[in-house]
Amino acid sequence: MWQAQITPQWLLEGFKYDLESTCRPKTVEQYCEHGSRFEQQARTAKVPSYIRLIRKHHIQAFLHHLVTSSAGDYNLSSIERRRWPYYRALRRFSALALNEGYLDESPWRHQAKSLKRPQ
Repeated sequence: MWQAQITPQWLLEGFKYDLESTCRPKTVEQYCEHGSRFEQQARTAKVPSYIRLIRKHHIQAFLHHLVTSSAGDYNLSSIERRRWPYYRALRRFSALALNEGYLDESPWRHQAKSLKRPQ
């Protein structure tokens, strides 16, 4: 099946075009930046390069990497504030991939609980 060959990098371009039709320019910029950072870290971490092979644990490892790769305090609220924008962007990215038929199921499907927006 040709869709098995779709890479996150290729799909990020489609994500950008989709966002441009529904979001403000600053939102598009931030979501694309967060998606690109996931894609770059995924390449470095040897995450499968095809979108259908990316699983929840790959995304969780990325969210963990965000926290552990930067210096600073590690209290719960700062961790949540650091992860939240990436989490939101990746959820929207995977929803687009699912709606467009590039994923059979969402990588978030078996998640025990979702992240809440930090206060």
